Amino acid sequence: MKLKEKYPEYYNIYDACVYIAFGYKTMSPELEILHKNLKNRIHPQARLEYKQFRECIQTAVNLLIDDAKEHTITLKGTVKDHSNTHIQIPIKQQSNVTNFLFDLPDQILCDGIIYTNVKIDLKSLEQLYAKPLYPYKPKKQKIKTDSLWQSGYTTPYIIIMAETISEEKINEKNQSKKEFLKKIISTKMEKYGLPKSDNLADAMATLIRLPKSQKGRSKK
Repeated sequence: MKLKEKYPEYYNIYDACVYIAFGYKTMSPELEILHKNLKNRIHPQARLEYKQFRECIQTAVNLLIDDAKEHTITLKGTVKDHSNTHIQIPIKQQSNVTNFLFDLPDQILCDGIIYTNVKIDLKSLEQLYAKPLYPYKPKKQKIKTDSLWQSGYTTPYIIIMAETISEEKINEKNQSKKEFLKKIISTKMEKYGLPKSDNLADAMATLIRLPKSQKGRSKK
């Protein structure tokens, strides 16, 4: 039985904005890297990506504040230096609201009063912002196949897989059945004087096919 993933009843305002912007309930590894890159002042491209990330989050918090003014959603917080009790922040249509999202992410200034530990009801968050503003899709990195051969090192197993791919013209559209490839690989292993191994031939046949083809979606 698969256990249901649990989340806190209330979400802090920063994580709520990450959810509104990208659809993540927690920071993804990619977004955490952007945070780290900014702090370390490294590669300019990283800082550019972080700038874009900040703009997305800022758009999300502006939407959140506007919805709070319309009473579509409720923000709760504690009055700074006065109480530890969470109360509903009285945000009105004409309220002057300032957020400190990137410096003091848990605070907002509403009509001259600073509220800390600002949170939002998670159930409302999921219902109102089910569709992220900017669906985050990590870039797929292409494998540079040439680099595999630059060292001049290879093995009979790699040669057998490369020969099979070439001879059977295996590509993204042509994914031969694993059992068919397994027979070819077993024959080649014998040709190269390698010990007979059904498990190894099976593994090699699996490795030369795309992951999406592992569920039997082959044509041959």
